[in-house]
Amino acid sequence: MKALPSDALAWSPLLVGLAFSAFYAGTSRGVFIFGDDILMYQVTQAIWDRGEVAVSSPAESGDVARSIPGRDRKRFAKSGLAPSLVALPF
Repeated sequence: MKALPSDALAWSPLLVGLAFSAFYAGTSRGVFIFGDDILMYQVTQAIWDRGEVAVSSPAESGDVARSIPGRDRKRFAKSGLAPSLVALPF
């Protein structure tokens, strides 16, 4: 059996990554359905644009994306920062 050249092995991780990215893009919804989706997007946007984690969603109980009021009248998401930090490169 003939061994693969080293160039082919170097491209393998890239091709696997592209395959998983294509699968994710093909199966994702592409819309925000839940309030947590909206808040995670707003936290990611706030980190990217302003360098802070305050969101713009209101804290009223009737809103789907209900934020938590914090200091200085700023509002924050209920969830942690990890999903937003992972989404920053995208």
